[in-house]
Amino acid sequence: MIGQPTAAQLAAFHPTSARDYAALRTAQTGYRDWLDHVRAAAACTRPIRLAGDLFTIRGTGDGSVQVVAQSGTEHMPDGTIYKACGNRRASICPACARTYQRDAYQILRTMLVGGKGVTPAVAGHPSVFATFTAPSFGTVHTRHIQRHTCANRKRCACRPVPCHARRAGSVPGPCPHGNPVVCWARHEAGDPAVGKPLSWTATTTTTTWSGTCSPANCGAALRSPPPAT
Repeated sequence: MIGQPTAAQLAAFHPTSARDYAALRTAQTGYRDWLDHVRAAAACTRPIRLAGDLFTIRGTGDGSVQVVAQSGTEHMPDGTIYKACGNRRASICPACARTYQRDAYQILRTMLVGGKGVTPAVAGHPSVFATFTAPSFGTVHTRHIQRHTCANRKRCACRPVPCHARRAGSVPGPCPHGNPVVCWARHEAGDPAVGKPLSWTATTTTTTWSGTCSPANCGAALRSPPPAT
């Protein structure tokens, strides 16, 4: 298409690639407005699309607020507001990861030499770059396949080993309520228990009773036999 296409030409044009879709977008009326509208999402590969009503409110001074304006996203280009995803992983969104990298650099630089409202006197202060790890749950349910015999790992049907099987007398230590931390289940792929804290587990070959460690369920587990298959 050369020049401004007609409505008939646009209707007959069937895009099949990203380049075709870009060409179709630039040929539509209001392209400049649309470009300004999506600029907030920049080069984000997975922008968040927000739709709904927007309210402009103002405080009245007595603790309440007053709605002074109201509009909807249906009158905006594409009927949505685009917001960058903000993902820090370059493999997911290179543009947002780069933005995060630059922001982190500016924050660290400001804390070391000052600027952006921080006094330059901080440059004479001791500096420590410390990283902290959140407290873990301790032992969690796992799914481990010790030896693969399948030909395709994506469609693996190999049998996993027991989660946390322990022989009598070899349990590494009881939970805070004195009960053994064991699980003999062979968790299937997608089992919601995988990754959750391991407390006391009573199980047979196909049935597992487990829960978070608390005096209530530990006591219930000790009073109740393992569920039957």
